[in-house]
Amino acid sequence: MRRAGGRRSVAFGPRALSARLAELLPDFPQVSVCVAFSGGADSTALLGALAALARAPLELRAIHIDHRLHPHSRRWSAHCARVARALAVPLTVLRATVAPLPGESLEAAARTVRYRLLGEALRDGEALLTAHHEDDQLETVL
Repeated sequence: MRRAGGRRSVAFGPRALSARLAELLPDFPQVSVCVAFSGGADSTALLGALAALARAPLELRAIHIDHRLHPHSRRWSAHCARVARALAVPLTVLRATVAPLPGESLEAAARTVRYRLLGEALRDGEALLTAHHEDDQLETVL
């Protein structure tokens, strides 16, 4: 355990993460979970840990948002599809249109669109899980 920015921070390996999630899931009967899946290391670790636990009553799926901001974004979406398929997790890919408002950064506009699309795609009673490293301060606050 280490301190980061005044917070306690614990590094979890894949098995430890799966074990911790297994401890938490009994508190949520008939859990339906959707992972916001960027395809990066953080969300891949979370999706993999949850897939290792996937059992009734846990329903697991993932959503990838293609912001179409990079010329290779479709390749990244294909990467996400391969990972999800390997984990036997259903994946939905949503394509976003990002148009920053005057004075708004592209990152802020993309984040706004991402969370709007994720919110619209959630099913009744479904929990949205996101994964990010401790340096993602804004996402940590959200």
